[in-house]
Amino acid sequence: MSARLVSIVSAALLFLCSSFCMNAQNSVSDQQIEKIAAATSSFKSIVCDITQTRVLQMMDAPVVSKGKMNYLAPGKLRLEYTTPDKVAYVINGSAITTIAGGKSTTADLSANRKATGMFDFIMTCITGECITDRSSFNVSGTASGNDIV
Repeated sequence: MSARLVSIVSAALLFLCSSFCMNAQNSVSDQQIEKIAAATSSFKSIVCDITQTRVLQMMDAPVVSKGKMNYLAPGKLRLEYTTPDKVAYVINGSAITTIAGGKSTTADLSANRKATGMFDFIMTCITGECITDRSSFNVSGTASGNDIV
């Protein structure tokens, strides 16, 4: 698997996890966390715009990529970047397909332990499992009416 793919999947991972696994000063109740977990576990699909900013020492300036993410339960994920390069990554089971420049290549995701771990982590965040996994995540938030931030 290419270093660029690992970089993109890693950035998406951090974005998704930060969306669901939050840190704040005032903890919400366990009951509220369970309610969020129940709601996210029932997601059948998610479609959203994504923005990824990569900052590396070897680059003169940060690189901002934009696109869309599509999730379809159970376990299908598509990250489609539109700028600065048009490229899509489609994960379906243990297969990952890269689509760029009118060509597609498919690889076995399970052959790369690091990539498999990142994909599992992304799925944990999308499905909300990270919210109740207290061994791996510290989840807290502030309740404001019916909203939790």
